[in-house]
Amino acid sequence: MFLGFTLGVISLQTFNKDTFLISLTIPLMVLGIPIYDALLAIWRRSVRLWSDDSGDGAKRGIMQPDLEHLHHRLIKSGLSTRRVAMFLYVLNGSLVAVGLLIKIFDSRAAGIFLIALLAGAYVLMRHLAILELHETGRALLKGLRRPSHATLKALAYPVWDMCWLSGSLAFIMWEIETERVGFWHTWFLDLPVWVTPTFFLLALSRTYVTYWPRARLRDVLMVMFWLQTGLLFSFGLALLMDPASTSRWLLRALLVAGFSHPVILTSRLVYRCIEELVSWLRRQGDQAVATEKVLLFGAGVRAQLFLKDNAVKNAKHPDGRTIVGFLDEEKSLHFQWVYGQLVLGGLKELPQIIARKSISWIIIVADLRPETRETVKQIAAQNGLRLTEWYSEEHQVELPPRLGAPLKPDAPQGKGDEGRSSAPAQLNLDTTK
Repeated sequence: MFLGFTLGVISLQTFNKDTFLISLTIPLMVLGIPIYDALLAIWRRSVRLWSDDSGDGAKRGIMQPDLEHLHHRLIKSGLSTRRVAMFLYVLNGSLVAVGLLIKIFDSRAAGIFLIALLAGAYVLMRHLAILELHETGRALLKGLRRPSHATLKALAYPVWDMCWLSGSLAFIMWEIETERVGFWHTWFLDLPVWVTPTFFLLALSRTYVTYWPRARLRDVLMVMFWLQTGLLFSFGLALLMDPASTSRWLLRALLVAGFSHPVILTSRLVYRCIEELVSWLRRQGDQAVATEKVLLFGAGVRAQLFLKDNAVKNAKHPDGRTIVGFLDEEKSLHFQWVYGQLVLGGLKELPQIIARKSISWIIIVADLRPETRETVKQIAAQNGLRLTEWYSEEHQVELPPRLGAPLKPDAPQGKGDEGRSSAPAQLNLDTTK
């Protein structure tokens, strides 16, 4: 009761209607760690309740306890109980210090608050809320993948595009062009000119029958093309109707493109963005608990396919491995980021990379020359590493005679392809056996 009374007095003493939000944060900073921990728990458990899956198959509720509080996470990271307590003391003391600075330097309170807010947001997103962000991303991906009624699914993007194009036009006319007199009448008459052509072209193209979670770059470029084409068509219609207002129509066209087109494109890419974010968050969390560190040999197209396949499998069944980077013989790729991973060097640097990164597994994801392959096998054997190869190839499937014609005897086979028609997706070259 004494603490509550003290916080109430502080809130009244620091209240200023001009800086209400800033004043409200001062008492919150005093109890920053407990409040933050409670908010994280509510966030985490609500998301798990919504997705109906905690990741380990157990049902959860908001009031059900877990071992994911801040002190639990710090202990799991390897800190002792004493160090965890000291860390939380220092962190909460820093929050109190920020609150005191806001109170003392009242004229600079907004700047101090903004800097503290940005720093807190960075710490939140980068270190302390990794689990909550990952659970939220999994739940969103599950909701986006979940089948829905065909009618609602078909209407989602058209309705969104129409509403956003119409709303952007209304905002531009009201706030920027300041057409307040007879606004609704003018806006309604301008809709067929500035919205209908773009919407009509999007409807004629296959954008509304594209399954965007599995779309390609070509699909995104086509949407961009039709958006720009529709806007140019609208600009031409406006010039035909009122040639004297060329500068006005040009400005409106640029504003419509700036306000509506990025949002329409983002709505198509939101699934892929969330998918990449969830994958990155999983890698951040897996690095601390990974049992094996994997090095990929090859940074080409096959490596990209492997990363996608691995991400899909790990989303359902984590395998305890973490990828530390690429190895590639192309020197121009060294120390460059490829597919979200760093190319650590080439074959010559492999022994040093194994020792420095504590590598326990090498996966070949490229077509290596015979001498390079032999060198990799020798290095893996000397260091007691597991060596496997991942590939994705097309193979002939033999059909029973009654279901199809027999295979042609002159069908070409690549060198070394004998007996590989039923080869698994992963070829084991384990040198430890």
